[in-house]
Amino acid sequence: MVASGGLTPRPSLGFSLRLVAFFTGLILVVTGHLILFNPEHYGHRLDRFPGQLVREFTRFRLDILPYGVLPGIMLFFLGTLLMAVLLAGRSSQTGESACSIPPVRCNPLRWTGWLGLAVAVGFSLCAAGMLARESPPPAAAVFWFSSMWIWCGWLYFRDRDRDTRPGYPLSGRETGIVLILMLVNLAWVSHDLYDWRWSGTPDEAHFFMTARAFMEGRLDRFILSENGVFGYHPVLSTCYQIFFMRLPGPDGYGWRLSSAFALSVTLPFIYILGRELWNRRTGILAAVIFGWTKIAVGFSHLGYNNVQVYPVLIGSLALFVWACRRRSLTGYFLSGWIAGIGFYTYYAARLAPILTILLGLCLGGLPLIRRDRQRTAVLFLGIMLAVMPLFLHPGDFLAHMLQQTAVTGGVQITHEDVSYYLGRYLKTGEHGTRIMDHWFLTFIHGLYFRWPHHFQTHPVVDPISYSLAFIGLWICLLEMARNRQNRFLGLSFLVTSFVVGAISSHDRPPLTRLLVLSPFLGLLAAVALERVPGVFATSRKTVRSLAVAGVVLITGCVVAWNVTAIHISLNRDHHGYGDGTTGELLRQSRLFPETTQIVYLQREGTHMQCVDLIMDEYGFGNRMTLFRPPDNRAFRHLSKIQPPFAVFLDLDNLQESVKFKMLLNSRFPQGNWRHTDPGRRWSLIYFHIP
Repeated sequence: MVASGGLTPRPSLGFSLRLVAFFTGLILVVTGHLILFNPEHYGHRLDRFPGQLVREFTRFRLDILPYGVLPGIMLFFLGTLLMAVLLAGRSSQTGESACSIPPVRCNPLRWTGWLGLAVAVGFSLCAAGMLARESPPPAAAVFWFSSMWIWCGWLYFRDRDRDTRPGYPLSGRETGIVLILMLVNLAWVSHDLYDWRWSGTPDEAHFFMTARAFMEGRLDRFILSENGVFGYHPVLSTCYQIFFMRLPGPDGYGWRLSSAFALSVTLPFIYILGRELWNRRTGILAAVIFGWTKIAVGFSHLGYNNVQVYPVLIGSLALFVWACRRRSLTGYFLSGWIAGIGFYTYYAARLAPILTILLGLCLGGLPLIRRDRQRTAVLFLGIMLAVMPLFLHPGDFLAHMLQQTAVTGGVQITHEDVSYYLGRYLKTGEHGTRIMDHWFLTFIHGLYFRWPHHFQTHPVVDPISYSLAFIGLWICLLEMARNRQNRFLGLSFLVTSFVVGAISSHDRPPLTRLLVLSPFLGLLAAVALERVPGVFATSRKTVRSLAVAGVVLITGCVVAWNVTAIHISLNRDHHGYGDGTTGELLRQSRLFPETTQIVYLQREGTHMQCVDLIMDEYGFGNRMTLFRPPDNRAFRHLSKIQPPFAVFLDLDNLQESVKFKMLLNSRFPQGNWRHTDPGRRWSLIYFHIP
């Protein structure tokens, strides 16, 4: 077995004592959540208690924690720790698998094997030579991809000689279950991808315009470079989006479908990872909890490349743990290759090689003995070949990576500036407090996140799964010394939370990066939830059955909470992104016939930018005209415009507004000015002539 638990059974407490301890912890957790739902109200109540200590407690670190938040956090920590102590040591059978571990035969290489090895090495060297140029030719990418497949083919034949072929990791029943989960998740996420309620995010539009420019041949960049969106995002992540845009058409739906698919295709991987490290129940619970978590689902509706981190990160870990069980050279190589491919998606996916190596160290899956060390060698070979195009240009690679961290504060730099900014950051001693503050805020983001963004609302993670995840984290920390799989999960969560949160360049860890923690939170929650029936272990079958039914009910409540929270967030708390004016413009424009011209006069001071690009995502590019701010060009345009048209105003200058109204009233006296949604902050004034 790859991941035997090796746990010594804990001394059993009495059934009544277990129930008392369990529900005491539950009460503490619920109380903590209640305080965090309205911290100011409960903070004032706590202030009524005598003593300066209580008042200092509610006001501790007000620069990062609002008034009254800390008491709720402390109660939550105590409650989850008490429940974790109760659940620790109650793990079920670990390391279930659909196949047994095969024996390894050591057959020497024949002449055909040496020939294949020479071809693989030759292609890799040719690719390296072309990729090292300042402007690599397109043939370099062809040689790079070809070398990957040649190595895979050569290693597969080596596996055949060794009787260690990777095989298929799922049984027929498991395949059916994860396929149903994938299809249900994809159908739920994609059914409203094109809804106007998900519109309005300004910087998202740049990803769409870049993808369409590549697709239409108006932009030509080397596919393995980082000269994509904003000049530092990898081009390959845009090519992934282009593949989906070719299916339904070059519009926003196919572009966003790439994100929805990235979430859904991760579910089989997280199931395999959970099953191999723990058991089938943990795997299925992790897949359900992660697949329906609010942050992951929300960002799967957007066209960023953030969600692309999921299949790369979890896929490399799942493939590694399966390859470790099968002792497959092909599996090790593909695991390293997929981990390296993370460098071409979102920057946080560059954690994949680190976490894959960490998993190998925790499981003892990186052997160095002569008979087995080739497995370790091909893992590193896959990683190095995958990242070779970027590492051959280290200056640009470091510059692009550092400018997304606190080292540069988000300022775009070149390779010539790397040493200056890095030296300045390391010499300054004032960053230690900021790093620890951000790391702490990353840990509690599911409890309290100040000013949620990108269509998220407080709490950004549902209270049930986040409570379970923290119980799971405490369990991993308590069992770290004697349980290898829990050691990996605990350390991977700590490392990931540090990288994506602590060194963020923003004033607080943003949700665009914290979403990377979602699969680990799902696994932690599943580890805790799977152990809950052990608390109610008794000889009475009725009690055990009720405990198992409780696990199913809790999982259903997690799904129901997230589905309901997303529905409420879209339909009540938000009206598209920001102040909602872009979403309102899109909503109203869809009510007009397709021949209607849309003119939008927008004030300069608003943060609702890129409106014309966003309207282009939804098919209004050819009939949408934006004037920001409205000037003489807008006046001349409206002086010549002919029906059918609709003019929308979002102006804060009364004199300007009157000028345009008088112009259109004089030309079309039969028209009327109306409000799209009177009394709401997103309401626009419009003039429609059919």
